[in-house]
Amino acid sequence: LEFISVRFKPKTPFNLTLQYANGTYHFFWKSGYETHTYRTALIFMYEFKYYKDGDPTSVSVESDKEMIQTEEMKLDPDTMYAVMVKSKVDDRQVYGGTWSDWSSAVKWKTAYKGEYNEPSQVNKIAIGMFAMVGLLILLMSILAARFKMKDISWVPTPATYFQPLYQNYQGNFQSLNLCLSGDVLSLKDSALSLESLMGCKASEAPVIINPVPACFKQDYCTLTDTPTGPIPTFTRDVEQDKNTSND
Repeated sequence: LEFISVRFKPKTPFNLTLQYANGTYHFFWKSGYETHTYRTALIFMYEFKYYKDGDPTSVSVESDKEMIQTEEMKLDPDTMYAVMVKSKVDDRQVYGGTWSDWSSAVKWKTAYKGEYNEPSQVNKIAIGMFAMVGLLILLMSILAARFKMKDISWVPTPATYFQPLYQNYQGNFQSLNLCLSGDVLSLKDSALSLESLMGCKASEAPVIINPVPACFKQDYCTLTDTPTGPIPTFTRDVEQDKNTSND
């Protein structure tokens, strides 16, 4: 069993180690009293200092834990540094004393300045994944647009069909309306074509067609060729004519 006096000089800290992660240096050490009987009553204070190798000036930081950390950006790049630590019992507790000796120095060299500007491996992977996702979305959008364009039913322009009429009537389509006056325009089932309409000259008189009743279910229509084009004629059902004559 180890006893200590009320005021004493603690052991020198040892096993000072350095770890680097995410742009931060983490330092850890042992106090030498981890398994002591009165460990809970021994509250230590630590002085941690770091300096450029060969430079007498240093930066000191106090801590009440066996670890400390410092940001990488606070240090000069591509520079050799050394760190040391010593301990002392907190005077505000039952025990007190003086500072211990400095621990052995641990040296390391900071990264080159150009390495700070280079993206980390994680950032490179993330950028690559985002780029692939964006490219995939763009490709899918292009394919969807192409399939949609194929589904559109394009309506052909009527210009090619009206060009012969325009040449014959010199743009005066009122003459064409005169040619189509009468009951010809009211027939839904007439098979008039543009070729037959071209036979009607602008100088000809309007075609007068006597009004005839519209086709009913019992009637049927036929087209009769005439010099001016096909003309629909109507023939009443024979059976109906017989019934009419019997009445």
